[in-house]
Amino acid sequence: MKNTGDTPFNLNGSSVTYYNKKEEVITVTSMGITVTPSIVPSGETAYVSVYEPLGDNKPDDFKGAELSPQLNPEVETLEELPPDSVTIQEEPKVTGRVMNNTDKDIESIGIASAIFDKNGNLLGIVDGGEC
Repeated sequence: MKNTGDTPFNLNGSSVTYYNKKEEVITVTSMGITVTPSIVPSGETAYVSVYEPLGDNKPDDFKGAELSPQLNPEVETLEELPPDSVTIQEEPKVTGRVMNNTDKDIESIGIASAIFDKNGNLLGIVDGGEC
């Protein structure tokens, strides 16, 4: 999801609706939605992933899902700190080190890695969460 506006936003309060092949709603949830980065600056792209167990519904009956975004203007900004070393291992496992090279105190840290193939296609996101 690309922020084409002038204001940073977050997607807190968004929901996802899941449909079966009969176009019936399986479930609607606002839980399990991960947005990377959590605050999307103007001109930047966010990656949205969702995890929701679908109960007794069989995967063959699943048709699709629809994100109902709730765009909330964000006054906070993110300070992007480039890693000085990154290695990717199996499972997937990404290790690296990020250092605060600014003169600002950091209140919380969110770490995520977007992994692309040699053609620039997104393979996946490894999200370490916030601490």
